[in-house]
Amino acid sequence: MLTVIIGNLGSGKTLFLTYLATKMPDRTIYSNFNINLPNVKSLKADKLLNVPDDIELFLDEGYTWLESRVSSSQFNRYLTYLLYQSRKRSNNFYITLQDFSTMDKRFRRQTDLLIIAQKSALAFKYLFIDYTSFKTYKYKLPFHEAQKLFSLYDTTEVIESKDKARLDYNILKQNPKALLKTVEKIAAKIKNDINGKITHAKVKIALLEHGHDTVWELSLIHI
Repeated sequence: MLTVIIGNLGSGKTLFLTYLATKMPDRTIYSNFNINLPNVKSLKADKLLNVPDDIELFLDEGYTWLESRVSSSQFNRYLTYLLYQSRKRSNNFYITLQDFSTMDKRFRRQTDLLIIAQKSALAFKYLFIDYTSFKTYKYKLPFHEAQKLFSLYDTTEVIESKDKARLDYNILKQNPKALLKTVEKIAAKIKNDINGKITHAKVKIALLEHGHDTVWELSLIHI
């Protein structure tokens, strides 16, 4: 099942995912943002290759992973494969967006439930549009109840794009001095992990171990 939650900044999208997590104590949740609950595990892009069956997948700010303008990318195609297999694997997707059109059209077409989030003075309001039954219904989360959930997540947490490292690299290439400074910082971080002769393989492994995209590999080899 695919549930998409849309709404403006501060409308309660991430709040609603957190609220859902509290209602699923017996389900394992993989989330790309931190939720302080024992059944929630961190989800990074590389972990998608090994996600188990019978889980819930939370993707906050889904455009960072499912950008419609790069819908032909291998990553988007793999996510589409996971979605198509989700019913067989008993996996459910929950994705938040500010604009429905920014998500890959293959996911838009597979949406089962669309939730429109809106904040009022006293509550967070949600309009549910069920594409499977063609029914709509509403839910209201009073502000005093929502406050109890604020400690479970960080409203200021930034969801980085899975391609951020490549975007940073492409931008920094236009400024050689800034690129060199960034590469030097990365090189200093991985220096102790590279013994003896520097090779592409050693640099690539060290980058991955420190959480860096291998897009920096060529620049590091040449400094």
